[in-house]
Formats: sequence, structure tokens, C-alpha cells
Amino acid sequence: MFQRSALGAIPLFMTVVGLTGCATSRERGDEALWQPQLVYLNRSPHASLYVELAAVAGTEPSDAVVGELQEFLTRYCDKPDGIHIVRDKPIPRAEARSLSHDALACRYLKGPQKDDETTRQQDHGSAFIYILYYDSSLAASAWSGRPGPIHKHLSLQHDFGWVSTFNPHTRLLPYPGVIFIDRRYLRSCPSSLEGLLLEHEAGHVLGLAQNESHGLNFHCTNRLCLMRPQLMIDLPRALFSAQKTLQTNLCANCQRDLSNWRTTAPVTNVFFAGPVLIRVEAGYYVASLPSEMKLVSGDPGKFDVAGFVKQAADDAASGAPWTQHEDWTRYSADLRDSPEGWAEQIKGIENAKTDRLESVRTACTNAVPALQRVLGEAYRNGNGVKKDEAEAVKWFRKAAEGGDMDGQRDLGHALAEGQGTKLDLVEACRWLSAAAQKGDKEAKQELETLSTKGRRGSGGG
Repeated sequence: MFQRSALGAIPLFMTVVGLTGCATSRERGDEALWQPQLVYLNRSPHASLYVELAAVAGTEPSDAVVGELQEFLTRYCDKPDGIHIVRDKPIPRAEARSLSHDALACRYLKGPQKDDETTRQQDHGSAFIYILYYDSSLAASAWSGRPGPIHKHLSLQHDFGWVSTFNPHTRLLPYPGVIFIDRRYLRSCPSSLEGLLLEHEAGHVLGLAQNESHGLNFHCTNRLCLMRPQLMIDLPRALFSAQKTLQTNLCANCQRDLSNWRTTAPVTNVFFAGPVLIRVEAGYYVASLPSEMKLVSGDPGKFDVAGFVKQAADDAASGAPWTQHEDWTRYSADLRDSPEGWAEQIKGIENAKTDRLESVRTACTNAVPALQRVLGEAYRNGNGVKKDEAEAVKWFRKAAEGGDMDGQRDLGHALAEGQGTKLDLVEACRWLSAAAQKGDKEAKQELETLSTKGRRGSGGG
């Protein structure tokens, strides 16, 4: 957050620090090996870059700031078919209330529009960046202190103390192409820094400061580089010039990194399908949007892009408590086409247990048991496959052992009824109890029924 420095006791020609640093939400691990920045810097697989700029009404950036970003991206990204920055219609402030900026991004992101006259869509589409300007005061809870109007001398304290602002920042995981700019934060900064702050965040999207020879905590160690954690306000410039800082460009080391990446062999397993970033691995692929990630197996060319974008928007508009919080990610997994191929798809998705990213490994661990239970239900009911209760029990057991509550209930029920397996009331009660402890009401009711039958069978009252 921007903090104020006491300048009165500082000699006139000293350089003072304006704390205008950003916060990048990162995940520990070897995500740098993925190198998604190559999709933005190289001309392959996308020869153009589409930047969608959304803003809550009253927070919009000026044309001059957008022009600075256009120049920055044109200078460093090798996109022969152009870089197109397209503004969305302002998001009504009333619709932004109580939503976090993550939820706003999911709800209003549209992606490249094929009928947009400023866009030259190619066969392979465009690389994509989403930028959201917002006002954190709309998302913050009202201060619950003294009732009545805030005294004018306390208004600044209220704005920057009791209600937090957010630094400009990127969330590189699960989606490496989203930038958030809080207009309330920018009000505390010299206006000439806005374009530089936006370029700084774009630098993170391009992978800058990951080189440990001149980077620390994803920021450059060169004090005059634009990728420093903080922009340094030079006092003489602050007094006599419209440009308040010497950090107006990237250092030679950062520029060299970008040049090397532009000439690096392009990635072949990472590409955009509309606004969705897809990373293909052995047996599975990861599809991501801001705060949404899906594991899928099969042909990525058949991925339902529009359906995934709608799912993200519906999630954000659901009114669930998590939509009011920052830095959340919803994970899911999909089984495609006929249930006859689901076993092979589940096997492919299981490969994600060794993915290089911890978030993908976690999503896989949680998703696979649920998919196994869904396949078990298909065999139990004969939906899309020949009805086979024994095969259903096999998949219910896999799901139950993986911790899936519904799978534990279904396995317990099958054991209690002897459906597809030998009747075993002791094991049935064990699995039903496990599901009931997680809150499954059906399992709890069946457990009580079995207990009642057991008492009657033993001569109990």
C-alpha cells in the first residue's frame, strides 16, 4: 500500500522513496519452468495479442495511459499481426458492489471478439491479457465503528486505514494473463506513475524478474529498473518535472531476458482458445481463466470454451460467500463424450498428480475420486454404458478410498444391500459412517436404519 514519507527533514536533492510497489500472487514451486510468457513474446503459436480492458464505471484509465501500455507491449512482444487493446463498456458500480476483483474478472471477462473490427483474428486466434480497473471501496465491508458521518479530518484515515486498498498486481496462477488495478490506490500516487505501474504489471505477465541473476522475489534488483518492487520518486523531479521517477524503462538485464525469450523456440503445448489458456500434458490438459481451473482429458480442440467462460461467470454471480474474498480459485474436472471412454479419461487426468504446479496436483487429488464416483453411477444406472453393478462397486470403492463423500455413501449402500458385491454390513456401516461424518444426510439416515434393524435382529426393544 502507498505510504506517505515525511519530507520536511530531508535535504532537497536527496532521492526519496514513493512506495508504489505491486503484489504478485504467486505459488511456490517450479512454475517458472512452464514459461507461459513465451506465448506473449513469440509470434508462435499466436501472431497477435488481444488485450481486453475492463473497468468499473468511474475507474477508467485515460487514453494516454492505454497508449503507454500499447507502446510497451509493441516494443517487447513479437506479434506481426498486431496488438489490439479493446475497451469493454464500463461495469455499472451497482453491479460491482460486494464482489471481489477476482469475482468481477470471472463475471465480466468476454475474451477476443471475432466480429470486432479492431481485431484481426487468425486461424490460431490471439494471445490474451485481461486488465481490470476497479474500486476496492465497493467490495470492502462498511466500517462498523461509530455511527454517523465521518468527520472530514478522519476521512483520509477511513479511506486508507479502516478500509484497505489493493496495490496494482498480477495473479500469475492459475492464469498468467490478468492484471488488477485499484483506482483508490492510484489516487494516492502521482498521476504520472499510472502508466508506469501498468507497464510494471505487464512486465510480470511477460515473465520479467524470474531470472535469479538479477531478480529477487520476482522483482529486479536494479534500482533504476521499472521492475523494482517500488518506484522511486526523485525529489527534484517531483518538484520541477511532470515525470516523478527515473524508473521509466526496463534495465539492460530485463531487456536482454525479453530478447532471449523472443528468440527461444516457442512452446508447443501452451496456447489460447479464446480467453482460455490451455496447457497440454501427457494424458490431460489444464484449462484456466482468472480464478477458475479445469482438468480435462482428451482432445483439447473439442474443449467447450464458451461453456467454461459461462461457468466462470455463473460462479461469480452465484452470491456465494467466496465471491466476496480475494485470491480464490475454483477447481473442477470434466468427463467428455460417452461414458464408455470415461475410464480412459480418468486414467489420463490421474497423471496430473505429478504436475509441476502444486495447485494442479491438489485439484487432481480432489477431482479424481469424484470422477470415479460419477463413472460408478453410470454403471449402476446403465447410463451410456451397459448396466454392471459389480463394475459400479469397483469405481465406488476407488472413489470412497480417495475420500469422496458420495462415493463412500454409494459404496456403503451397495455393501448393505449386496448389490454388485457380497453383503457386508460391518464394512457398509464403516463407509456410511465416514460419509455421515462429512455431513451426508442420506448416509446418516441409512446408518440409523441399519442400526435399528441390527437391534431388532438381536432381540433389542
